[in-house]
Amino acid sequence: MKEYCTAEQLQQISNEFQDGQHTHHPSELAFVHGFLTDEGINQVRATYSDLVGTCEEDPLVKKAWEVPVPANSSLERRTYPWGILDINADVVRGRGVGVNAYVLDTGIRTTHALFGGRAFPGVDYSSNVLEVCLPTDTSCAADGHGHGTHCAGTVGATTYGVADGATLWAMKVLDDSGNGYTWWSIFTEQWILANGIRPAVLSMSLGGDYISTTEETSIDALVADGITVVVAAGNGNTDACTFNPAWIPSVITVASYASGGSKSGFSNYGTCIDVWAPGSDILSLGGYDDSGLATNSGTSMACPHVSGLAAIMYHENPTAGTMTASQRWNLLTASQRTGYVTGIPTTPASVNLVALAPTPSPTPAPPSPTPSPTPSPTKANPAPTPTATPAPTPGGASAVGDPHLKNVHGERFDLMKPGKHVMLNIPRGMSPENSLLLVQADAVRLGEHCADMYFHHVNITGSWAEAKQVGGYQYVASQQAAKPSEWIAFGPVFREVTLKVVHGTTEVGLTYLNFFVKNLGRVGLVVGGLLGEDDHKDVSTPSKHCGRELTLADEAAQGAHVHGPSVASVAAASFD
Repeated sequence: MKEYCTAEQLQQISNEFQDGQHTHHPSELAFVHGFLTDEGINQVRATYSDLVGTCEEDPLVKKAWEVPVPANSSLERRTYPWGILDINADVVRGRGVGVNAYVLDTGIRTTHALFGGRAFPGVDYSSNVLEVCLPTDTSCAADGHGHGTHCAGTVGATTYGVADGATLWAMKVLDDSGNGYTWWSIFTEQWILANGIRPAVLSMSLGGDYISTTEETSIDALVADGITVVVAAGNGNTDACTFNPAWIPSVITVASYASGGSKSGFSNYGTCIDVWAPGSDILSLGGYDDSGLATNSGTSMACPHVSGLAAIMYHENPTAGTMTASQRWNLLTASQRTGYVTGIPTTPASVNLVALAPTPSPTPAPPSPTPSPTPSPTKANPAPTPTATPAPTPGGASAVGDPHLKNVHGERFDLMKPGKHVMLNIPRGMSPENSLLLVQADAVRLGEHCADMYFHHVNITGSWAEAKQVGGYQYVASQQAAKPSEWIAFGPVFREVTLKVVHGTTEVGLTYLNFFVKNLGRVGLVVGGLLGEDDHKDVSTPSKHCGRELTLADEAAQGAHVHGPSVASVAAASFD
């Protein structure tokens, strides 16, 4: 129905249907479901033409797996399944704490020991009526099939799950035969929109060969509200854009590959694919007792790998629920592998991207101490030693004068040009609105000397900064801090970067800012900006006259003309 439809009007239209049902508007979007003849449909559309948005048949939905391994097949018990290892989800465990993963499927065996008490019954629509479960009622939204338990296990079970700290909710939208109607999913999606606990991920290993614009409207509302929706691409070895809900642009559509990186023979592909994940021969939880395991194949098995990664993303970025879907996608894929999957058909074209669990960078070993050279005998009244001029970086700005900086490659650059300079950008190349951490320093010329360049403003933005303080951090040289500067930590614990901005004053009373950063080597992502891996190309080199005044200290000692004392702004970085 149209968005301006009132609750009373929604009830009135629902009464026109046999077995009519409707959502709880306005906390949920306005949808009506029921049975009508073609004549009845035409009459309703004519009577309520100003309120009816779209009208479509409610198609059957099925689970999205290929062929399960027989129940009596032997299972290889290992530390972690190959899929967990392949996306680096074994490196750091216990993540996803506080994140709610809603598994829309055949239900979940919430009593399975490997859920560790983190799985709960949510809602059950498998009897065509929404039943909201008590968290203690393990018979509600129970899994009589096994598909939902297996998928939920890959999302967040102990050992077999990607995000083994997440809270799992059984949202039963398929019956014990693995079938259901699109309306069951839509109504459950709307219940989550109105009642679901945030942050939230929807994992949907289901679908059918049809297009539902009604479900698109429903899912779009979830995504706009800060929820990530992950779906299976389908198992027809065909174009995923013909499969619902995989075709919906706002979802994350997951295709499947096998161990070693080859495309799973059953997996759909094409322009609607967003990411690939392990989906062949996946070992996870079985649904028939509280300790069993099962091995299954399908894009149903690939989907929950990415759902688990989404749970980790929310765990590590507390403000992700307030970000745009594009920003959340950038966080989710900040660690990735491209070009890995083989055997993908060329038409229609597919992305070749595998999202990985973020992992901490190893701490480098401390350098061996360098023995101090034996000093030469001291001579009386030694002549002053000329200060060496730094060698220019090939292809970069010559490193004469101050303020100058080094990046991680040891390349040196001048900041002789006024204006805003990107000091750090994590990850490298990310746009400002999608950056995790962005530090920009504004250099201004305050004195008459050609080198009187100082940092006058420093801005720290990005989602990591936003998580610490709304709007990030802004420093102005003229606004002295009320208390001494302190180190501020940004990012999750094992990626933590610490920054400090310090106020300074020259001998002639000019105020400026210094900027320091530690532990960039822990971030585990490519670091951009001047202190990262980017060349600082937007610079201007000083004139030869200015360069001589700045570097020939011996001439200054002999009376060469220098324009008064000057203290340049500095920035320093540690990659420990």
